[in-house]
Formats: sequence, C-alpha cells, structure tokens
Amino acid sequence: MNVIAALLSASSFLVYPAAATESQLIRNGDFERPAVGGYDYRLVDESNQFLLEGWNLIAPRVGVKVYGTTFSRNQYQALGLNGDDKSGIAQSFYPGRLHSKVTITWRHAQNPYQYEGCPTAPTQSYDASVKDTTGRIVASDVYEPVGGPGNWAAAKALTFDVTDNHYTLTYASRTNGVCGAVVTDVIVDEYHP
Repeated sequence: MNVIAALLSASSFLVYPAAATESQLIRNGDFERPAVGGYDYRLVDESNQFLLEGWNLIAPRVGVKVYGTTFSRNQYQALGLNGDDKSGIAQSFYPGRLHSKVTITWRHAQNPYQYEGCPTAPTQSYDASVKDTTGRIVASDVYEPVGGPGNWAAAKALTFDVTDNHYTLTYASRTNGVCGAVVTDVIVDEYHP
C-alpha cells in the first residue's frame, strides 16, 4: 500500500504539456533541395522547377534563386523570392485535425547577392499568406527584412485555426528587379488542444 501511495504522490510532480504538437507539415523548409553548395546560387525557373522539392513557382514564373550557405550568410540555404524579376513560391500542406491551431514561422533577411547590388537595394518587401481550399485567405501579412544581408531575423508568425483539411502557403515578392528578400527555416507546426 505504501508503494502505491508513493507512486501516486510522485506522479503529482510530473509536468504534462498543455497541447500536443505535430511539427513540420511543410517539406524542404530550409531549401536544402536543390543542394547548391557553400559559394553559389541556383536560379530555379519553369525549366527546372522540379528541383525545388515541395514548392511550386507562382506567377509570374520568372524564377527564384536558391542561395548556398556562404552567400546566404546562414547555416541554411535560403531562397531569394526574385529571379529575373519579382516572383514567389507556394506549397500545400495538410493539417491532421480540425479545430487545431497552425503556426508558421520562418526567418528572413535582405538579399545578400553583392554582384547584383542587392545589399544596398532600397526595399525588399514580400507577402506571406495562407489560403484554404476555397481560396479564402486565413492568414497574411506584409514583410520587409531590415538591417542588411546576414541580419537574419524571425519574421512575425502566421497563425490560424484549422477549419479545412488543406491549405496553401505562399511567399510572393512585392519588389521589382533581381533583388528579392530571402527566406529560410520555414516551419509549420500544428497544435492540438
């Protein structure tokens, strides 16, 4: 009897999480595919879009740039939202349970590509949005990284309640030209109450 009482007493000190988490509903969030290497970048356009695993180009499909770790000045590869001009990417994801909550986080910085003058480009704003299967926007915001290349910062998270079984996350450049903001470390977490 003393053993059972001791076990019950000990169990009262256990800490249980408030909600269960199902992490990383997005693929290739650190843009490691295609592998670019440390000192390079690769233009991904309609001809080789399949290399950017998990993501699709959005219109206009002028391409995006995947930067290696040295150019991105980051431990991850990063994706520049502009190719030859403004563009962007999208990916669908499928939450596991209705009435859960989804939080999308990522990091962003100004474009590091010095040979095209990107570190001194005036603005590099972009949109991030999430749409449900009807095309209704359930979360969105406008972003502009500041502080120069290599100054990676957490972007303001997108959060919404799950009312559908399928969503599409989109990053779209608002800046003309070749110097679009860079993003990486995209994580989509689902929290169950």
